Amino acid sequence: MQSVEQSYYRGALSLLRFVEQRASSKRRFGAEADAAWRQFKGELSTSDRIQLLLADAHAQWPGAVGASNVCLLPGVAHDDAFGPDWEPLNGVEAEAVWRDAMNAPPPASLADGLAAIAVAWGLKLSEHSIGTVTPSTKVVVAGPSAVSALIQLFASNADLDWARQVVAVATPPAHRQLAAAAGVLLNLTSSVTITSKDAPATKIAGAIKVISNDADPEDAKLAEQLAK
Repeated sequence: MQSVEQSYYRGALSLLRFVEQRASSKRRFGAEADAAWRQFKGELSTSDRIQLLLADAHAQWPGAVGASNVCLLPGVAHDDAFGPDWEPLNGVEAEAVWRDAMNAPPPASLADGLAAIAVAWGLKLSEHSIGTVTPSTKVVVAGPSAVSALIQLFASNADLDWARQVVAVATPPAHRQLAAAAGVLLNLTSSVTITSKDAPATKIAGAIKVISNDADPEDAKLAEQLAK
């Protein structure tokens, strides 16, 4: 059974593999990126490469990639991907995670990209009906399957604005990584809003609730309160 840290890294690399291939970019992965790394790395390891890559992505998509947000690291600034106390993968773990990520084909579609993040955490997403969402709709969402369905809906409609319209309630790291991934998958320049079951509940006037059966029960309860 893999650790939370390993699941986080596998999910993050799957996410970036998808967006890189979708953008036809060779910035982070592939032969050109490997060659650039060999010239740059000096005494740095594969673990260092992964850390630098994810920190760079966390800066590009504010708050969307780093462990600080996904794992709710205490006392770490939102723009800091890991903080001073985070333990990166050791050499053997990093080599295995990197090898697995590079050997697997990148996800071919947005749905596949979301599913790959879920698989990294041992989750299986199911279909979830969203209903009508307009640019004026405020949404409170909880549950990996609901988050996945909502991201796909927003991706299909350029008039919708996740950062302005959506509050995700997600406490477990697996659920938070999927919610945070909206920032990357929708190419947002501002942070997504993710709250947790221990956060104060302030009702969002007029918001609709989108809650799937795989939501954490306490997250589902808070989502009900926020959209009530």
